[in-house]
Amino acid sequence: MSRTIIIGGSAAGATVAARLRRLDEHCEIVIYEKGPDISYASCGLPYHIGGVLPGKQSLVVTSVGAFVNKYNVDVKPLHEVLEIHPEDRTVTVRRLADGKIITDSYDSLVIAAGASPAVPGFIKGANLSQIKTLRTIEDADTIRKDVVSGRIKSAVIAGGGFIGVELAENLIRSGVSVTLVELKSEVLGVMDSELGRLMTKHLRRNGVDVRTGTGIKGFTVSSADGRETVDAELTDGTRVESDLAVLALGIRPNTDILKNTGISTDEKGFIRVNSYFETGVDGIYAAGDIVALNHVVTGKPVSSALAGPAVRGARIIAGRIAGLEEVSGFPGTTGSGIVQAFNLQAGITGFGAEYLEASGLVRGKDFFTALVSQKSHVGWFPGAGFLFIKGMFEKKSGRILGVEAVGSASVDKVIDAASALILKHGTYRDLMELDAAYAPQFNAPKSPLNMLGFTAENIDLGLESQTEIQELLRIIEDMERNGGRSGEYYLLDVREPSEVMSLRLPCFNNIPLGTLRDSLAEIPKDKTVIITCAVGVRAWNAARILAGNGYRTSVLTGGASLYAMYK
Repeated sequence: MSRTIIIGGSAAGATVAARLRRLDEHCEIVIYEKGPDISYASCGLPYHIGGVLPGKQSLVVTSVGAFVNKYNVDVKPLHEVLEIHPEDRTVTVRRLADGKIITDSYDSLVIAAGASPAVPGFIKGANLSQIKTLRTIEDADTIRKDVVSGRIKSAVIAGGGFIGVELAENLIRSGVSVTLVELKSEVLGVMDSELGRLMTKHLRRNGVDVRTGTGIKGFTVSSADGRETVDAELTDGTRVESDLAVLALGIRPNTDILKNTGISTDEKGFIRVNSYFETGVDGIYAAGDIVALNHVVTGKPVSSALAGPAVRGARIIAGRIAGLEEVSGFPGTTGSGIVQAFNLQAGITGFGAEYLEASGLVRGKDFFTALVSQKSHVGWFPGAGFLFIKGMFEKKSGRILGVEAVGSASVDKVIDAASALILKHGTYRDLMELDAAYAPQFNAPKSPLNMLGFTAENIDLGLESQTEIQELLRIIEDMERNGGRSGEYYLLDVREPSEVMSLRLPCFNNIPLGTLRDSLAEIPKDKTVIITCAVGVRAWNAARILAGNGYRTSVLTGGASLYAMYK
């Protein structure tokens, strides 16, 4: 009878145990879990703090007792694995209840010990007990109780990633004033700042004091009149006083137990595994937040603190341990992620343009981008929300390198479909051919991803050029310094005058699309004409009219609607 030991009982560990039991009724399966719970939903922690989830037990997918009864697994909570000994296939374990040290043997070992919140040593006072992190149910429950009691009326959050954004929303909804500090120029730094800015502004409109371009230098704690406060010093010299400080600065893998095992890790400490999640040491597998996975786009390992890759990897591991002959290897991750705050959704799959450029690729030579402004379904049907989608495409082949989306609805639909195409090395032509389900309350005859594909084809064929919002703002700034004039550009707004009155873009000349052919003499031919409308469709039509008459043109990405949200 074979014996499998699993270190860690969260998503990856619990899934290995459940799948392995289904495949082998008689093998011995032991889970050692350092905490009191297994199989809990860490992604729901901010929503427990905000009261969206009624109690901490809502986060526990399966209790220890129920898991044991259902899968006949020996679950040992509050047990910490201290050492792994591959030479004799044993582990050293501390029983936390009384400190007793025990040794256990295995035929197969699965390391699913997860990761811990990153607490940078360069932040002074980061290890003070008053500085919190958010990784366990106990972390969330402690903060929740202080919020409900009224002890916490203000909070500072370090880090504007997905967790930081979700936590900010839930604290605001609970009546807590929030300062969110993000070192990058916008929140959601995994996305291009062009779209990340929309979330930054949205958070501010909903009461979050977002401080971008600055970080945390250090913390000090003071007490007065029985009240304890945290003083955060920012790298820009300002200070923020609050009742709560939370670090949301990413994770570090729990790989201290790997010493002298021969298991290889990358420069950040994540375990290197092959497509079957084998570590290279006989009988030892690893999955979950503790591993680095190959990215489909680059083929290079990346960390992925997401439950999806964790449970898919766990399924592969269970199949290998059970001896299944037809177990498919892991094809790689697309790095898909999504977040929602105050009814604004933002998601990404693959990589954004800024990441690709930082990796050494050259925009226009190695890859190009396309951005479309769409509705979540046809505009004439009630409830249509706005949706901005940006795609990154390999110049040589048209392969999809990444897709980002921000909108009030349907972002998940866009990211999921794009991720599936990236996984299969799809191109913008596949976006054009995507046969999406259509009914007016769900989609449009030409779906948003169809439109992204059509626009990418136009750009690739040289039929369309796009100017991004950041570049436009630089052009406008130069023109305003020169009295509204530019030697290189002519800015054209083809909306109707009534639309321009409600939102006027600086330095733009208004010629409605319907009168454009009769007004060509007003437009200089020696300048590049940057064209806008509400979302980009009329601007594209205007660009084709002008191109047919010998003009150089470029369409403003997202049109006036994106400009209004960005500016």
